[in-house]
Amino acid sequence: MHVVKAHGESAKVQRDSIAAIALLAADNTFNATALGDEGACEAVAAALRKGAEDARLLRSSLDAVVALGPHQVNADRLVAAGACRALAAILTSESALCHPDMRLRAVQSASALGKFHTAALEDAGVCEGLISTLDRHPDELILQGMGMCSISILAARAVNRDRLATAGAAQAALRAIRAFPDNELLQIHAFMAVQVLASNSDASRMKLREAGGCELCIALLSDAAQSATLEVKALSALHDLISRCFQTYDNDAVIAAVSATMHADLHHQTDALKAAFSKPPPSCAPASFDVNAVCTAVAAAMHAHTDHHMLQQMGATFFTIVAQAADRQCHAQLRTCGALAAVRNAQQAHPQCDVLQAAALRGYARGSAQVKSTRRCRR
Repeated sequence: MHVVKAHGESAKVQRDSIAAIALLAADNTFNATALGDEGACEAVAAALRKGAEDARLLRSSLDAVVALGPHQVNADRLVAAGACRALAAILTSESALCHPDMRLRAVQSASALGKFHTAALEDAGVCEGLISTLDRHPDELILQGMGMCSISILAARAVNRDRLATAGAAQAALRAIRAFPDNELLQIHAFMAVQVLASNSDASRMKLREAGGCELCIALLSDAAQSATLEVKALSALHDLISRCFQTYDNDAVIAAVSATMHADLHHQTDALKAAFSKPPPSCAPASFDVNAVCTAVAAAMHAHTDHHMLQQMGATFFTIVAQAADRQCHAQLRTCGALAAVRNAQQAHPQCDVLQAAALRGYARGSAQVKSTRRCRR
């Protein structure tokens, strides 16, 4: 670091020094911390801002952010020195230097900082820059996979989910799932992105459903050759896409009613909650998608992976939600799609799983089917 400070005006010294920082800090907590204490983060951020004119410097600077950023103290220093805005500029740049490999490094850098600074990345415009990069290079497998991972990281904040949705993150995630059906790692991260985007709002869920999100989840769950890990991610995404459709009330209206009457008397609170619970959920109903196809796919996934307790638990919980629908047709479809057999098998295979046992009893008590618990009820 003394060389950088003494000869900071020399382009060659700066290039070599930043490259050395990246190499020394990579996968080495002690070196990364020591370099950060000596001013490496500020030097890297400064180089990052200049890198648009020097490919070697830009590449080394991005590698250094990836190496230094996972440590919170270093991430704080990089953000304070302007690294987030520099990354956003790279992701949206039209420069020939910012080719797919360079943009990949920028996405990796954003992910490294995102663990601690999603708000700063959002303020700098990284959400829009990320989706712009994914749209620009739809055929780059590694870039798309890293981008899906970054969407999940950035979407940890509700504000970021709104900005990602507006920028087209839903379309980017579904496009990646379709484009790379044989890459399991990308599929896992893409379905995770769909799930977190679907959890944002009714508008986001509707956009994903209209773009074919449900059909992609159904197709994957119906394929017995897929791994249990991937099917868990697809089932999580499907749950967030459509579970609200089976509610008999508007969840947002109930939350708003509770907030509005927090300091009111009991009589006013009761009236407000009654009105909220009587309001149907907006923009979605079981008739808006093929309930039988959904239930059949979930049952198929459960039959294909009977030893995977998490998938079995999620499947039983999902059927509980369907059974709570006011539509009697949903109850009939549960009996014909294989759900009963899937849940019975799950109960027998995993008698120790309290959540699964409770979900089975709760769902089928409501859904006019009788399922006996394999465990004795505790008083």
